[in-house]
Amino acid sequence: MTALQIWKKFFSVKTLLSFGFAFFIFYLFLSNVDIKDVLLILSKVNIKLLISAFAFYYVLILITALRWKIILKNTGINCRIVPVTEIVFLGQFVNTLMPARIGDFYRAHLAKKEYNISRSAVFGTLFIEKVLDFSSLILLLFASAFIIFEGKVSNAVLNVIILGSIFIFSALMLFLIVKSLRKKIVKLIPKKIVYMIKNFEKSASSSINLKSLPLILLLTLGSWTAASAVFYFVLLSLQVSFGFFQVLFVVLLANLLIALPLTPSGIGIVEAGVAGILILLNIEKNVAVSIALLNGIVNYWNQLIVGFFAYIFSKRS
Repeated sequence: MTALQIWKKFFSVKTLLSFGFAFFIFYLFLSNVDIKDVLLILSKVNIKLLISAFAFYYVLILITALRWKIILKNTGINCRIVPVTEIVFLGQFVNTLMPARIGDFYRAHLAKKEYNISRSAVFGTLFIEKVLDFSSLILLLFASAFIIFEGKVSNAVLNVIILGSIFIFSALMLFLIVKSLRKKIVKLIPKKIVYMIKNFEKSASSSINLKSLPLILLLTLGSWTAASAVFYFVLLSLQVSFGFFQVLFVVLLANLLIALPLTPSGIGIVEAGVAGILILLNIEKNVAVSIALLNGIVNYWNQLIVGFFAYIFSKRS
């Protein structure tokens, strides 16, 4: 996906409708709160603690890039951490502009240009990355919910865990089915698609090995820890204190909402969801909304604004 294609997609009806939907959710989200009280709460933010939240956001980007660097190396692509980090950051920027994780396609495009590899091979590494993220998300979500609710996990949370598990299982089964039936499938489809499937399968199969697995898993846990630290410092900056598992629980559910391909990076949906979860955890409504908005500034608007300048000045974009 080239830069021109990105801007064409940004101004497409689908993207503009997704932003319209996001603003509609924001309208519903803010229509039942005291805006003056929310602004008063936000005016009392501790700037030093908020800066810590921003810092951990970039730690999260670095951890994501480091894990991807290792996965790429396993497939035979030797790369330095700086360009990989830049590619990850630019991909995240594109995600803030368009729904359906279009930024992953842009990551594949940039990696293709940088390392002279096929996009389908890059998608193989991204597939493994998503499997790692979603499987760890579901496991940690269940564990944190079990601890928070003292073994009495609500039906809503259980349904989310079940749906997430079905998604992961389906993705893995599809990959295994394609791999096992490859010889039969190649006779039925064009050679170009066969080439893409082979590249994808080879890349995905070699993305993880026993030697690198412990470090990849450690970095996956590290990414969730960094994401939790972002939210933890957002809470502290507004004089709200939560336990580790409560913070982790909110972060995990927020990331599930981001996965919904309705708005760019889940904007609007995530804020409403985070506020709703906080209210369920006995946080006063206006405070919950303030936290959700501030969290959105760190995770979405920060990425959008800084990413825009990175996109303009980056030689890779």
